[in-house]
Amino acid sequence: MAKVLIVDDEFGSRDSSQALLEVEGFEVEVAASGREALELQQRFQPDVLVVDRILGGEIDGMEVVKLSRDVDPKLPVVVITGYVSAELEAQIESMPLVQCMLKPIPPEEFIEAVRKASQHRAVQ
Repeated sequence: MAKVLIVDDEFGSRDSSQALLEVEGFEVEVAASGREALELQQRFQPDVLVVDRILGGEIDGMEVVKLSRDVDPKLPVVVITGYVSAELEAQIESMPLVQCMLKPIPPEEFIEAVRKASQHRAVQ
């Protein structure tokens, strides 16, 4: 099954997302910050990146996406956010293979989004 890197600075969200995906058979690693995610990406080499748009620390979610894509340009991404702005929509529309999901996300929709992203990776 696909490898998924989850980046979220909220422990509860990170932990529940990990548990949900592992039950579905995904191999999951988690990071609590953008810096940790970028370091982990080098070792783990995920098939899908799931990232919260707003992260504490110096690197926000969209910067994680950009820097991750510098390493792996075809990495499918699921961006999680509590608020969608016109600016965010424009950013996401300009990036191929990026999905945006608005919190709260029903578990079955989250799983389906990650599964869809992993299928894009499989055909690359």
